Amino acid sequence: MAKLLKLRRGTTSQHSSFTGAEGEVTVDTTKDTVVVHDGSTQGGFPLMRESGTATVATEVTVTANNSTNETVYPIFVDGATGSQGAESDTGLTYNPSTGALTSTSFVGAVTGNVTGNASGSSGSCTGNAATATEGTNVTVTANNSTDETVYPVFVDGATGTQGIETDTGFTYNPSTGALAATTFTGNLTGNVTGNVTGNCSGTAATVTGAAQSAITSVGTLTSLTVSGDLTVQGTTTTVSSTTLTVTDKNIELGKVASPSDTTADGGGLTLKGASDKTFNWVDATDAWTSSEHIHLGDDKQVILGTNSDFKLYHANTGTKGIIANTTGAINLAGLLSEKVTITAGKLSDNQNIDLSAGNVFLFTTAETTTSTPNLRYNGSTALNDRVDTGDTISVVIINTAAAAGFSAQMTIDGNAITEKWAGAAAPSAGSAAGHDVYAYTIIKTGANAWTVLGSFSNFA
Repeated sequence: MAKLLKLRRGTTSQHSSFTGAEGEVTVDTTKDTVVVHDGSTQGGFPLMRESGTATVATEVTVTANNSTNETVYPIFVDGATGSQGAESDTGLTYNPSTGALTSTSFVGAVTGNVTGNASGSSGSCTGNAATATEGTNVTVTANNSTDETVYPVFVDGATGTQGIETDTGFTYNPSTGALAATTFTGNLTGNVTGNVTGNCSGTAATVTGAAQSAITSVGTLTSLTVSGDLTVQGTTTTVSSTTLTVTDKNIELGKVASPSDTTADGGGLTLKGASDKTFNWVDATDAWTSSEHIHLGDDKQVILGTNSDFKLYHANTGTKGIIANTTGAINLAGLLSEKVTITAGKLSDNQNIDLSAGNVFLFTTAETTTSTPNLRYNGSTALNDRVDTGDTISVVIINTAAAAGFSAQMTIDGNAITEKWAGAAAPSAGSAAGHDVYAYTIIKTGANAWTVLGSFSNFA
């Protein structure tokens, strides 16, 4: 009868913790295979069964396949250690020719290029990418205050797939908010610090910064406010405006390095008209000189003297010209002349004496009868309306003498007057020859109230 040989045996789990003697053979009852031991390796070495399947192997022979254009399937196991079954997944493939590993998804850091769409929630893609070949969105982190130079990115085209680029001449500092480039084109809102070259158009709110070395032209400014000093150099400064308003109380003309009367000569104002209207300083006469009349309104005075005591003006009240010296006398130097009204006729035919023509009247025709002269300002204005109470006037009437012609009475504005005559007697006859002279001193004492002092004399 045949002999029965039984070897030590155990399960795969029991073998994993068993170290057999060198040359010892045991049976793995779980895998139904023989295990050879070397006296030191725990678990031993399972042998391949006749079917050709190696139930457990620690090494396999690998052949390189670097270029075949085919789909192969990477293998994997279920556990990290121990005896595992080799598996594959039809969803995980590899092509040795293209080097493309394909799966439904990848988890973990990616080094190299990514072709295709990347999906997932924000934050699910982490790590550094050498190059993102194409993406529709990027995650942006706010940097509002770091004091550093960063570089804005841009692309070559407005749409489509574009490469992201930077320019070392185009920078930004998050701390200062300063965007720097060699030039800017387009409208600008806000302050400009630094130099500006080229053409500037549009409306500028404020121009600040250091003084510019030269501005050759500014074109047309609709409005300009200068907060500091303004210096204009050149031969002619032209201001084309309807009204020039200057807040300063003093305007200096002829301000040169060494001003003198010679440099001031001819300085002043010129108003252009049919002829120039000038107000200039003339060195030769040491005086301001006007080419035109100076017209002052009623009660506007020409005031002379250090103490402003000499005044010349036309009074609105009473409508008369006044020369006044409030602190002293008025001395008239040189020839003093007075207008004389000469009438080729006699007083009895021209009894209205209009003082608007002057205060001296001469009648060249010999008088033939008595007359009563009527003193008035003119035919439309009463003398009472031209002389103020407390004022006095002097009137002289000269007749060509005749015995029958004389004036014993007079009227003012058609009103009878009681004269006071020198010698206490009114004239009763005219002289035989020469000129009879009637001199009246008239004092206004109230409305239509007069004191008249008269004298009569003959010059033959």
